[in-house]
Parts: sequence; C-alpha cells; structure tokens
Amino acid sequence: MARNGFADGAHARWRTLHELTTIAQFVKLHGNQLAQRYLDYSAVIDNDSHKSYEQHYEKLGYAAPNIEDVQKVREAYNNVIQKYGKEFGKNYGWAAVALNDKSPNFSKIEQAVDVSHMRPFYKLANMNVHADSKSISFRLGLPPNVAQILVVGRSMFGLAEPIQNAAYSINNLTGALLLLEPNIDRLAAIIATTQFVDELFMMVHKMGQELEPSLLRSV
Repeated sequence: MARNGFADGAHARWRTLHELTTIAQFVKLHGNQLAQRYLDYSAVIDNDSHKSYEQHYEKLGYAAPNIEDVQKVREAYNNVIQKYGKEFGKNYGWAAVALNDKSPNFSKIEQAVDVSHMRPFYKLANMNVHADSKSISFRLGLPPNVAQILVVGRSMFGLAEPIQNAAYSINNLTGALLLLEPNIDRLAAIIATTQFVDELFMMVHKMGQELEPSLLRSV
C-alpha cells in the first residue's frame, strides 16, 4: 500500500500489525500458561458469535443454527469458564490474570509490554477503520496545511508514519519470536535489525524533508 502511494490504507494495515505484535510480546512475557489461555479464549469468541447469529438469523433470512453445533459451542464455552472462572468470559478475559486486572483491555496490554507510546499512532490509524467524523476531513495522504482538499487515489504525502511504524512493529515481532530461545546469533540478529530500523527512520525523515517542499509547490 505504501509503495503505491496509499498512506492511509497502509496505516490501517499497520494497526492490525501493531495488535499482533503487542499480543505476541505479551504472551511471550508471561509464557505457556498465558498462551494456553489465549488459545482457549477462542471458545468465548465462538460463543459470542453464535449468540449474535441466533439473535439475528431470522431478519437476515438465514437458516436457523444447527442444534448440535450450538451445543458443542456452549459446551466448549462452559468448559473454559469452569476452568478459568467467570472473568474469562469478558472482553480480553484471557489477559485478566496476567494483568491482575478484572477489566482488561488492549491499552493495558500495550502498557504491560511498554509500547503504549504507540497509542497516538494507533488512534490515528483507527480513523481509517472507524466511521469517526474526523476521518472525513483528515487523511495522512493530504498535503500539510492545505485545506478543502480530498484525497482521491494515490498520494506522495503521509508515507512516513506507516513505513516507520511497520518497520518498528515487525522488528518487535521478530524479536519476540527469536528470543523465545535466545542465543548469541539471535541476539546479534536483533541488534542488527534494530540498527537497520533506526537507519530507516532517519532515511524516511530525510526523504520527507526533501520531497514535501517540492510536492507542495505542485499542489
């Protein structure tokens, strides 16, 4: 997306990458017990999905849910609730014990793995996903300080954020994976990729400084 000039689309996809990276780091931090909770939480998600389908299938004109399927989903849900407790059925319930918090959420997981400084970028990326009123007037691909313009198609503006954020998240995700079983080679690899990311940040910043003045003259 960034290569083709779609900064906002690229940033929306980085949002998902940030979530994946943050969850991976959190699971790595707390080990196999949390990993199992994370996997078992799929029973809660399945149960919520089935409940929603049961409420709305008639209006949608779809077939009634299969009774055997419903029973299997309910049984799996009841099993994990019995295993982990009632709090497990809440949103992000799989993370409650690790966070020592009865009201877990993604923001608290970000704090736990020290990536809460990315929250401003995350909220910015949400504008490209949710129907907020701000998303009507704001786009990364807009030229800076130029009002009354809508982005149609590709743009050379706003590419720094998705590029640098993607590099940062990929490096963190790679580190979480490699350091599950650390050794000298893997530590060296992480040091090298981190240095590469730092160089990429500087390169992207320099390109932005060089490109934007000339691009603005053509707007």
